[in-house]
Amino acid sequence: MNIVGMIPARSGSQGILDKNIRDFCGRPLISYAIEAALGCNRINKVCLNSDSETYLEIGRKFGAQPYLRPSEFARDDASMKSVVVDFINSLGDGGELFDAVAVLYPTYPLRDSDDIDKIIAAFESLEGCRSLVGLRKPRTHPYKCYTLEEQNHPVSVLDIDEDLFYRRQNYPRHFEITHWACVISTANLDRLNFQLVDRETFGYVITDNVRLADVDTPLDFEFTEFLYKKQENMQIEVPIPKRSSHELEERHISLPLRVTALVLDFDGVLTDNRVVVLDDGREGVICDRGDGLGLSLLRALQIPILVLSSETNSVVQARCDKLLVECIHGTDDKLAVLELWLRQHNLDMSGVIYVGNDINDLDCMQSVECGVAVADAYPEIMNVAKITLASSGGRGAVREIAELIQQRVELTEKKNDAYS
Repeated sequence: MNIVGMIPARSGSQGILDKNIRDFCGRPLISYAIEAALGCNRINKVCLNSDSETYLEIGRKFGAQPYLRPSEFARDDASMKSVVVDFINSLGDGGELFDAVAVLYPTYPLRDSDDIDKIIAAFESLEGCRSLVGLRKPRTHPYKCYTLEEQNHPVSVLDIDEDLFYRRQNYPRHFEITHWACVISTANLDRLNFQLVDRETFGYVITDNVRLADVDTPLDFEFTEFLYKKQENMQIEVPIPKRSSHELEERHISLPLRVTALVLDFDGVLTDNRVVVLDDGREGVICDRGDGLGLSLLRALQIPILVLSSETNSVVQARCDKLLVECIHGTDDKLAVLELWLRQHNLDMSGVIYVGNDINDLDCMQSVECGVAVADAYPEIMNVAKITLASSGGRGAVREIAELIQQRVELTEKKNDAYS
């Protein structure tokens, strides 16, 4: 079967300027789709379809053949169907005939050659020149979707009995279209609707284990980069701005002479204070790998560490278990819990460092000897903090305070040696 891979890359992205050529882990975003297509033996030709000469030149450097999209198909209101039809007709006019076109949107950089090979293999197994489109579990089930009527009254988009309780496990199967997988039979181009689907289209159900991440917003971009680096075992670096020796000395002075314990909030300190909602409703957070090393430095110094959080999600305990630190979460009265924990460890507030970011940390910050704010903490927290870190939560803040404590201990030991 003769199949052409078409990577559509319009230059007029609205959400992220020049999204398709933006740097993604050291390379333009479009390069990942090109590389994956070129690595698939079932694709006979790989083309970058764009209205931009700059994009096409970048595509050439990574091995894609250029197709300059006519301006009328590069507008915001131009459908992908019109782009595909124009592309296939133009190739046909030049004597190149293909049985199918694999539409490879560049916004799925985690999709690789093996993924594309499986998609096309499924397409080739179909009878009757059927096209194929991807289906995934919806991020929000239609049972939970509402529209608004007069006076902002919410009404279900589906005809369901809202007086009945529906268990999530008993929801009927619904799917969301995703063009992570899209192979179109050229014999059926005229039958397509604007979602690139016709009455005979085969729904290719994407399983939960597939790395499906679609880059559409700045947050998508950042999170997908994180997933890619994790997948490729790339180092995730979070630079900590260098401070002058005078600034470091000032911050050391602000630390307790003898550090007896380090207490950390979770959200906004060990994480960047954002939450990632997965397809099945589970929540995830983004942390910094460097924090683990920082905490291990303090364990070597035998400094007790506690993560104290009001968050009830099990991800808090899971992260702390991996870091080998004690954790108390799901509490609304942080100060009372902290006082109890200190008594259990035969400690008082002197010598204790508390790192926080939000107003529910205020009582603890003001009660311990040294309150510390992360760089992106709320103003109320910065106002009471003795030290404000150079790093933000989830971006090296814990590593930074750990290194400051280590330097403080070393400085104190040097002074003690000088007097002995």
